[in-house]
Amino acid sequence: IAIGPNPYGAAMLGRRLYMTDQYSSTLSVIDLDRNQLLTSIGTGPMPRELVADPGTQRLYLAPGGVNGQWVNRLEVVDAQRNTLSGIIPLTGGADQLIADAPRGRLYALLRSSKEVVVTDGRQVLARVPLERAPAQMALDEGSGRLFVTDSLARDVSIIDGTTGRLIEHHPLNIATGPNALAVDRLHNRLLVNNRAYRLDNLTASGQYTLTGDAQTGNHSLPNSLLVNPSVPRVYAIGFNGHPGSGGTDVLYLVDGDTLQQIYVAPSRNVSAIVLDDAAQRVYAAAYPFAVYDALSLNPIPSLDGVIAISAMSLNPATHHLFLTHFNRFAPEPTTPTLEILDTRTLGQVLTMTLSSGPAAIAVLGDGVFIAGQDDSNLLVVRDCAAAAPAAPTPTSTPAPYPTELPTPSATLAAAPKPSVTVSPLAACRPPAADWFQRQLAQNGRLRAGLPTLGCPLAPPRSIPLVLQSFTAGLMIFRPDNHLIYVLSNNQAWAVYRDTWDTSQPAGGTEHAPSANLLAPNRGFGKVWREKLGGPRAAIGWATASERSVTSELQDFEHGVAFKPDFEGVAALLGDGTWK
Repeated sequence: IAIGPNPYGAAMLGRRLYMTDQYSSTLSVIDLDRNQLLTSIGTGPMPRELVADPGTQRLYLAPGGVNGQWVNRLEVVDAQRNTLSGIIPLTGGADQLIADAPRGRLYALLRSSKEVVVTDGRQVLARVPLERAPAQMALDEGSGRLFVTDSLARDVSIIDGTTGRLIEHHPLNIATGPNALAVDRLHNRLLVNNRAYRLDNLTASGQYTLTGDAQTGNHSLPNSLLVNPSVPRVYAIGFNGHPGSGGTDVLYLVDGDTLQQIYVAPSRNVSAIVLDDAAQRVYAAAYPFAVYDALSLNPIPSLDGVIAISAMSLNPATHHLFLTHFNRFAPEPTTPTLEILDTRTLGQVLTMTLSSGPAAIAVLGDGVFIAGQDDSNLLVVRDCAAAAPAAPTPTSTPAPYPTELPTPSATLAAAPKPSVTVSPLAACRPPAADWFQRQLAQNGRLRAGLPTLGCPLAPPRSIPLVLQSFTAGLMIFRPDNHLIYVLSNNQAWAVYRDTWDTSQPAGGTEHAPSANLLAPNRGFGKVWREKLGGPRAAIGWATASERSVTSELQDFEHGVAFKPDFEGVAALLGDGTWK
């Protein structure tokens, strides 16, 4: 009698034999009088043990899990109708939490009861039933839609986060069950496993390959994805391809524009990642804890000895990084702990003991919500702003990153010049670029603005820039962080996020007052129209088309210095002026 390829548990009811199959996640029903398969019933992932209750004509089976995600429930089968008639959750703990700040919602994925719970942090607003094996959630903040993959149904459920209503189950038509997913607003797409789908209609639009560092040609599917909303970078946690004891999960860097793998970070046993968008850093729960530059995944000196991280979340408003520590499977299980680090120094703010092993964590407003593995409660910790603690050691402290960009002004009025003493750059680590120090020696006006610039954040590097000249200024686009700098002829500057993408009109159709002038388009044009006033902009109209240059660049605490491939240096100072 042909059944599934990996049978595990069996039970009898009358003259029928029931057998679970782990590979196909089914329950086979066999008629022993006719020696034939009657039907197969879809179950939760990897069903194992099975028991029968003749008195009620029910069967109880225990699913295992898939991709390391345990479901912790019993499933009830009605033997008279040969259907799955109910579930018995064995724990109410949330397996994933997502905060929706614009709508004041917190979404909790409960694999044990196959549902998403919608709450405002005080009470449950809705419970959304899901299908066989919900795996992971991702939120599109723009539309308020919540996506949930199902590793057995091979589809994605779409939930309206505002109303808590299930919109649809959308089939993905893929051979491998969907697991990891992330929303990529820069490219208007949803990433599922190693595939890309249009965000509006979920039609397939591309795919990518993760090749580990084993040099064996093995390809990996991600088990977790994170998209950078400010620069075209995708971070994927996946297997490194090493056989045997060398196998581990690593952090991959993927180019968001081309979907080509760029790099594999050196960390091992990576279990979770968090992006600090303002500082453009990636924090990795690995062995040990690691901090990376978000663009390149180059390591930034950080902390030693931070291990057994079970979940992470960040509150950018207070610069607090929340780490939960717990290892249930260690020879001596660790005490469940919440640790708070300040991202400005990586100094420890405080630690506290938790009552349950933490499974997930998210920040909504000033509330930090922690889901336990062993109960159905959310622990709420109130987060408060505080002065940055001292760094653990002077040598391992990353340089601070500006927490606020200069306030843009439509008129770009020049800010008052500082009246403070010049600070020597020699004391900074890392040092200022040689080309910048040479300009300082020759340019008194540049030296006068130096105190507002601060120390360099990193060594200088060469990057491509896009420039466009205007009648009263200049625009500069940095593709590494998707920022647009606006420099006016009165020595003032401002900076804006480039939010234009190919789904938006290219623009540039305004009628210029002269044949020698142009209306900017794409990202420059959007900033020109929406932020600077368009035809009434203080920097005027474009005098030429965009052009690309290669520039030496160095980021400072409160500004940036450029050295384009032509003569000269531009320093954007922390007081809102440039030299």
